[in-house]
Amino acid sequence: MKILIIDSGLKPGWTKKTADSISEILSSEMPWQIERITLRDEEIRPCRGCAVCLERGEQRCGNYNDSTAKILSKMEWADGIITVTPNYSLQVPWILKNLYDRMAFIFHRPRLFHKISMAVVVQGVFGGGKIIKYINELMTFWGCTCIKGAVVTGGLYPNTKLSESILEKNDKALKLAVQRFCRSVSEIRPRHPSLFRLMLFRMTRTAMKYSPDALVADKAYYSEKG
Repeated sequence: MKILIIDSGLKPGWTKKTADSISEILSSEMPWQIERITLRDEEIRPCRGCAVCLERGEQRCGNYNDSTAKILSKMEWADGIITVTPNYSLQVPWILKNLYDRMAFIFHRPRLFHKISMAVVVQGVFGGGKIIKYINELMTFWGCTCIKGAVVTGGLYPNTKLSESILEKNDKALKLAVQRFCRSVSEIRPRHPSLFRLMLFRMTRTAMKYSPDALVADKAYYSEKG
């Protein structure tokens, strides 16, 4: 099985340590094929809000040749995706939000079906649960099956030292989350969307295929994919 870990920390701090721990736990569970993407090391140009990716296709975006296409290719390659993010002002950091904005065309043309997604938030105080909910909702729209992730404690500042009890609590939470993730990825049986999600997808697909007002890229995508 192929696993992609996305580290969205802006510096190699608590988020990197958490991603390292997740990778180690995964390796101890099964011989997974693990790939890691560190967003701070990638070139992801800012979304310009031009909507070209929605209307004419992502290949027509003026920023198409940066790292975004490569990251999407890795997401499509993986059987499971783990997003590790810090809590910045009760939300994901700009570098992850920018990636999501650059991939906004997937809301129109979802392609991450039959993949498991899990979010892990590293925070100093509170708010991580809502961040997980946001990531899960986005990844569900993109086609993933999302499972319960984890919120772990990081230092408020880069040099903050955590107590042994907090570190032990973090380790326990990560191990439980990764074990849930491993079980879900290993399941062979297909996962069924809710009736609401199925109806929403079918109505959207029908509109994209047959409406004279449908965007060119959407019509082409659904005509090809069915």
